[in-house]
Amino acid sequence: MSARGALVLWGALLLFLWLMRSFVFVGAEADDSETLVHTQYWALGYDARNPPLFTWLVLLAQQVVGPVIASVVLVKFALLGGAYWFLYLGARRALGDERLAALAALTPMAMYHVVWVTAFHLTHTSALAFSVALTFYALIRLERRGDWADYAVFGAAVGAGLLAKYNYPLFAAALLIAALGEKSLRPSVLNMRCLAALAGACAVAAPHYSWLLDWTSSHGDAFAALLEKRFALDYAAEGYTSGLVGLIDAPLAAAHFLLPALVFLALLFPRACWSAGRAPAPSERYRRLLGRTLLLLVVVAIAAVGLLGIPRLKIHYLFALLLFPVYFFARVQAAGAWERSIRTYGSVLVILAALVSAAVTVKFFTDPKRSSKAHHNMPYGALAQELAEAGFRRGTILGDWFTYPVAGNLRPYFPDSRVVNLYDWRHYLDRGSTGRALIPQPDRASGQCLVVWTARSDGGREDVMRKSIVALFGATVGKERPVQRVSAEMPPESGRLVRLDFLLLPDGLGTCR
Repeated sequence: MSARGALVLWGALLLFLWLMRSFVFVGAEADDSETLVHTQYWALGYDARNPPLFTWLVLLAQQVVGPVIASVVLVKFALLGGAYWFLYLGARRALGDERLAALAALTPMAMYHVVWVTAFHLTHTSALAFSVALTFYALIRLERRGDWADYAVFGAAVGAGLLAKYNYPLFAAALLIAALGEKSLRPSVLNMRCLAALAGACAVAAPHYSWLLDWTSSHGDAFAALLEKRFALDYAAEGYTSGLVGLIDAPLAAAHFLLPALVFLALLFPRACWSAGRAPAPSERYRRLLGRTLLLLVVVAIAAVGLLGIPRLKIHYLFALLLFPVYFFARVQAAGAWERSIRTYGSVLVILAALVSAAVTVKFFTDPKRSSKAHHNMPYGALAQELAEAGFRRGTILGDWFTYPVAGNLRPYFPDSRVVNLYDWRHYLDRGSTGRALIPQPDRASGQCLVVWTARSDGGREDVMRKSIVALFGATVGKERPVQRVSAEMPPESGRLVRLDFLLLPDGLGTCR
């Protein structure tokens, strides 16, 4: 329960997770795989789902380690490590107590959606976590001196957040509004230096948001489909019914995000759950700041689902709740905590870190033997070797995303080839040349064309893939060209065989070269 202890514990866990994801688990799920596809080139934007900051950082990492999954998870865990460090620094400044600050920084280790879901599924959310923690720390630093250097850090934090996730502006607005309501913090945000910092942050993010505006205006149908999926607008409930479902779901999603940490905190610090105490505590103004910020965010979420009829709020949209531990331990400080509770909670966090490490190891051995898709055990290296033996050397790879995200996972094994993920262009399958014009063109006039997808027993994907070649590349592949198949066993010696079907056009076809 010190700065060194928190750093060692988080550092050891993140290093273990990075090693496992980089060198033991040989496959990637949708988000990590998508990043490997997008990092083929620099751009102001890649799709309307996420801003480009995470992708840009992975592109930088790939200059050192190459276009491999290790580059993606390196950035992810580095951002998470930075988030926990700035969470600690912010908690220490707010609480004035190193032990409570360490516990606050370690508490995300007890949040399933932070320590597990992010490690295996999410990507851009790690950039949001970093930006949230840095923004809070940078804001309360302004009280100390408030010189131009402090405001530059604050502006950089806001700029990073705007380029991290599209829900960050809601958090930043809630935090600033809450700061305006706090007398001691109000002068720090009501001055020209703060205005200049915010203007600089907006200027940095403006090119991407200009690109986003152009994209959404010219791809209205794709954007509508994206919103429908993101907010579950196709959910069974409709009209007012869906809004009512969302009103119930929003607060439940917030509580769900904090589990199981919320249970341990309630059991070990029950007094802080009911009362923050009457005696003034050093952290009182920061407790009010965070309390108002979190309350504003919950109110906005409830209002959004109520007014827009959103029936389901995805839990990983709520990463601003990463600051909840600082708020809670400010309550603990005010209410008074038993020494035994503090030490017990520290022990619980160490045990949970050990359990996470054990669970990751167990996952590697058990996933292939269960009915799960076992995305992270897919033997892409062996499958890529068979594709190479079948004749593919260099060109364009069109990969399916059902059942496995094939395209991005093959890129590390064919780094000189252009990789196209069918998922990114699925809205254009019936639009002919409109879709073809949007796909980045190859930097060469010749090359092979490999179309590859997850094999299905009914052969149902073959027709979709053949139509995709026509829609995306202006090329027709007749039935006279047979579908071939490669297969490999899932590690570690699971006995589970996975198969990929493919069409190989040695001389390319259309713009698939």
